[in-house]
Amino acid sequence: MFEFSPLFWYKLIFMAELQIAEWMFAFCLKKRPRYALRFILSVSGCFLFAFLFPVLYYNALYSSFIFFCFFAVSLLAMRFCYRGPWVNILFCGLAAYTAQHIAYSMYDFFNVVFDLGTAGIYGLYGSEPMEFDALNAVVYIDCYFLSYWILLLVFGSRMDREDDLAVRNIFFLFLALAIVVLDIVFNAIIVYYSYERYDRFYIIMLYIYNITSCILALIIQFGMVSHKNIKNKLEVIQSLWEEEKREYQITKESMEKINLLCHDLKHQIHRYNTGEEKVDQGFARSIENIVSVYDTKVETGNEALDVILTEKSIFCCNNGIRLTCMADGEKLRFMSETDLYSLFGNALDNAIEAVARVAEQEKRVIGLVIKANGALLSVNIRNYFEDGIVFKKGLPVTTKKGERHGFGMKSIQLITEKYDGTLSVVAKDHVFDLNILFPLPLPQEFEGINEV
Repeated sequence: MFEFSPLFWYKLIFMAELQIAEWMFAFCLKKRPRYALRFILSVSGCFLFAFLFPVLYYNALYSSFIFFCFFAVSLLAMRFCYRGPWVNILFCGLAAYTAQHIAYSMYDFFNVVFDLGTAGIYGLYGSEPMEFDALNAVVYIDCYFLSYWILLLVFGSRMDREDDLAVRNIFFLFLALAIVVLDIVFNAIIVYYSYERYDRFYIIMLYIYNITSCILALIIQFGMVSHKNIKNKLEVIQSLWEEEKREYQITKESMEKINLLCHDLKHQIHRYNTGEEKVDQGFARSIENIVSVYDTKVETGNEALDVILTEKSIFCCNNGIRLTCMADGEKLRFMSETDLYSLFGNALDNAIEAVARVAEQEKRVIGLVIKANGALLSVNIRNYFEDGIVFKKGLPVTTKKGERHGFGMKSIQLITEKYDGTLSVVAKDHVFDLNILFPLPLPQEFEGINEV
């Protein structure tokens, strides 16, 4: 029933190579319930399909047809194991197939360069027995392992579990698919052509071209995802900045009205207590204390900074948190009001959220220091924290869920970079330090700064 030729056995080897590569790139996909059982069934089904698929002809077109059928079946198996739109499955499957072809080309490249025998280009696609020894096995394992590992390290590191792989521009995804398909078909044509007319130099150049084409296809694929995700994040941050701009204007107007009303109320209470009619002194003092909280205005020499610090001070006072501030706000006049509100609003919100979970009252403290030192302006916000903090690329990772969470620290980083500053975050011994260093503009440069 079956002709047990090298191509027959290579069908099973190819399916194993493809399954490993697909599992490697599918880590960002969401698994379906009973994943282990689904995985076993899908792998078994793929190998059964590969075993039963007949080898009717030994030519380039039919061999390519075999491998593309295997690829299609493997995509169905991935769909059976993972949730998500088909474009996500195609993305990971295409990356896996491209990685497999790079590893295959690397193995054949070394096979031809070092003249290891017919286990490579001659044997795999043919019907004649092939030579395969221990050296071939070592080269094969090394080429596939190193190729997969390097590709996962370089391209897999660009993929996060929360990333959306559903690229909007499908044209470029199919462009990458077309590059790989043509590369595989042309490779098969050259392989069968080389059975009759073998040119060692020509074959070496072919595999260099194959590897280069496949790497370019991967760059196109992952470049699309990186571009899309960066664009999405920037859109969210821009939306948050617009909201913060409106919030700043509302907060500024509200604080001015509250401070004016509280100031008048304190004077009315004072006049009432000096008249003929008296109220209970304890009750009057409690009202004055409450009013004093909202009548307190932080003054740093920068109106925008005063608004945000006054707002956060009131919140901290009402929630058992002590906010200490030593700030030379006048030195921050090179920043726009919106950027100031966003920078310090996000930073203080993060600090407040952290100390709110601290049980010990004496540690529910946030310290803010802004001071100039020569041509530099340093900003330090320090607070205690209880839970462990996970860092990624030098910044703490949010534990909140939702597409609009996790952008506070990114916003701080973008604003810092906008003014040529440097940002560093240190979490040690349950003390969190956020440090920003800004270069101070020259005096004449302040004249060109406009408020946003």
